Amino acid sequence: MSNKNRKRSIDGVSGAGEGSSKKAKPHAFFSSFAARKEEASLPPTQRATVRVEAPPTVEHYLHLDPFASPGSDNGGSTSSSKIKIAMYDLDGTLIQPKSGARFPKDATDWKWWDATVKAKLAEVHKEQFHLVIISNQNLKEKPLKAWRSKVSLICADVQLPIRVLAATAKDQYRKPGIGLYELLHDLYEAKGLEIDIENSFYVGDAAGRAGDHNDTDRKFAVNAGLTFYTPEQYFKGSTKNPAYLPFKGLDATAELAAMDDSPLVTPTSTPLIPASTKEIVIFVGYPASGKTSFYNKYFKPHGYIHVNQDTLKTREKCLAVVREEMTFGANGCVVDNTNRDKSTRAYYVAMAKQLHVPVRCFYFTASYQLAKHNNFYRAYVASDVPAAEKRSILPETAFIGFKNALQEPDETEGFDEIRRVNFKFQGTEEDRRLWSRWMS
Repeated sequence: MSNKNRKRSIDGVSGAGEGSSKKAKPHAFFSSFAARKEEASLPPTQRATVRVEAPPTVEHYLHLDPFASPGSDNGGSTSSSKIKIAMYDLDGTLIQPKSGARFPKDATDWKWWDATVKAKLAEVHKEQFHLVIISNQNLKEKPLKAWRSKVSLICADVQLPIRVLAATAKDQYRKPGIGLYELLHDLYEAKGLEIDIENSFYVGDAAGRAGDHNDTDRKFAVNAGLTFYTPEQYFKGSTKNPAYLPFKGLDATAELAAMDDSPLVTPTSTPLIPASTKEIVIFVGYPASGKTSFYNKYFKPHGYIHVNQDTLKTREKCLAVVREEMTFGANGCVVDNTNRDKSTRAYYVAMAKQLHVPVRCFYFTASYQLAKHNNFYRAYVASDVPAAEKRSILPETAFIGFKNALQEPDETEGFDEIRRVNFKFQGTEEDRRLWSRWMS
């Protein structure tokens, strides 16, 4: 999990806290001169909440310093280099709106989720755990500003060393992704310490029960390898086994098992690459369904030209390149677009007939959920994606648009052959482990 860039982004603290040698920056909630005067008037305990440097889409705060207790590098807990972490979701787990509304109205609209919460946090702190809040906060600037102020109030009320990490965008830091956990891991590693994963845990209300708004908290715990509790179990001591529903989204572990048992391409009775490579090949499939990787592995070594509208920008330019290659070149062309409907594919079929060259279709069968999973993996998780295949995250609309407009290719379109390509994950055992995480 270690990453030097991540370490550089989290080691510095804006103000008192983790002993940064950098010049202290203004308090996270009080950036102007007038606001700093307001900060000075606050009780010292409330001013103890400081902002820690973090990536642009992460809010990172520390209230008091768990490493500052005298006599130990790990908060006075033990001489061990392993640190137990008690991790919590925020909304619906530690706090709830005191107004009774679904969402808080302002920075002061909160109360503890249950009367037992503060005592339980104090208890686990005495048991030598470090306290960490890990939260999703995809908020616009005005509500995010109110949220920052609320964090200060919450921390001041609990009066324990506590760290807050929040993801403010839909990226690798957002649960169920474990980017925030990896930041935490790297922070401790930089201090020569290790998170005691076996004795650490995560508490969250998005557990995937009937009536829960989501299942991302439990997925986060599974991805990170943490013991998981619901708030009812942890704060109220409920011994009733939660009635968890199946996780939403792609079960990548089951998907891996299924793809290991399936052929890459069907039918298997004809060569993948014919003796004569003077042909037009049409790829059909979702974004992130493996089309470009398939081209690079199987067609590029045989000299096929790669035609892609993401690069050429318009269909007219794609058609012009294909026509020129089929007329003057010696190689085949792979049209690596989504080519989701018959009318789009008909342009290339008509050109093949006019130029008297074969035209084949390769239909990539990856599902909507699988393609979305790959989209997130290659943008945020994968470390071994070739530069030619590296992509930025694609919006949800790219997948919905393809799903709604897809017309599966068939023989009536005039193809000389239609092959179905099953997605098969390629990578090391470590790559497979990372790909198997819950991504959404």
